[in-house]
Amino acid sequence: MGETRSGKYGRLGAILFEYILQTIPADRRGEYKVRFLAEFERYSDKPRKKGAPRNEGCVLELEGLEDFDVACPEHLARWFKEGHHLKYLKPTSRRERDGFLEEMAKDLNSK
Repeated sequence: MGETRSGKYGRLGAILFEYILQTIPADRRGEYKVRFLAEFERYSDKPRKKGAPRNEGCVLELEGLEDFDVACPEHLARWFKEGHHLKYLKPTSRRERDGFLEEMAKDLNSK
């Protein structure tokens, strides 16, 4: 079928992440990426119907995050995840995240 619109968006997000990663000191990049991916992959695809009570798929990622620090990989991952939550379409968010992770894996395999 080829790349989907959301998959492409995710893939390009991974390229943006790699650009951001270049601003981290070289000796910290590996740990930064591992911590980012650990937080990024903690995301629930469980949908919620309008008016239904909150479930584990409805997370306010930026709640309590007042001092955003790009140097903190968990902060950046929470920002990316919040963008996925805001779409309210979990299948679209999953495809976007899959595109992101596929691009990240491709980058890891090429090194």
